Amino acid sequence: AALVKLAASTNTTAPVQREAVSILCKLTSQPDELASLVAAGTVPPLVSQLRDGDDAAREEAACALERLTSSQQDTQGHGAIAAASGVLPLLSLMREGTSISQQSHATAVICNLAQCVGTRCAVAAEHETIRSCVHVLGHASSTGSMLAAAAATLGCVSEGGSRSVVIACLGT
Repeated sequence: AALVKLAASTNTTAPVQREAVSILCKLTSQPDELASLVAAGTVPPLVSQLRDGDDAAREEAACALERLTSSQQDTQGHGAIAAASGVLPLLSLMREGTSISQQSHATAVICNLAQCVGTRCAVAAEHETIRSCVHVLGHASSTGSMLAAAAATLGCVSEGGSRSVVIACLGT
């Protein structure tokens, strides 16, 4: 809990805050700890790093959020990302990330959120979702896993009533 407070505090110096976030990101590599990390409030500081962090911080945060959404059975992380307004910064990272790794992690998180019944509407509600997925599908450097995740996201979104918009965007 103290680590989350350091990561989220605006009164903490930038290097201390960055180190606290980095430690939280590393902790997400422990599958048995994911639920307790979400419950402790780890997601909002990670989403904040997507918006305000440097390139390394954005990549690390996106990787951690991917881990926190890796289970479709335990969807607490999914809901926490949607509640922290994390969808839009992830969509931005899908399109504008400075590395394939950043873009890949962001695309995977968006796909995980779209496949979760509890957060699908949060993904579908963002106007940038379709554009971001089409961008990934049309980008020459997209990996196979990115292409699959973008296509799966579009499939989920089209089930949510945006089918005509998806078809129109793919046709252009």
